[in-house]
Amino acid sequence: MSIIIISSDSTEKGEEIAHKTARALDYACLGRELLAVVAAQFGLPKDKLEWALEASPSFWGRSVGLQGQCLAHIQSTTLGE
Repeated sequence: MSIIIISSDSTEKGEEIAHKTARALDYACLGRELLAVVAAQFGLPKDKLEWALEASPSFWGRSVGLQGQCLAHIQSTTLGE
């Protein structure tokens, strides 16, 4: 399974690019709507999941604590889709 991750300073522009790329390559496109699924599945607030995606990792480049857990849940759900 191939995965392309698109990140942008502008959420709207990033989503636009992601949808066009997915259509051109005939890929599925998962967006932030996936966070509602993750929140329900793991009993987490959606705003914490959004924070985990946007927060910078620690000085050593690792996501720790709650941020690391949230990212692991997002990854688990994304790869399970």
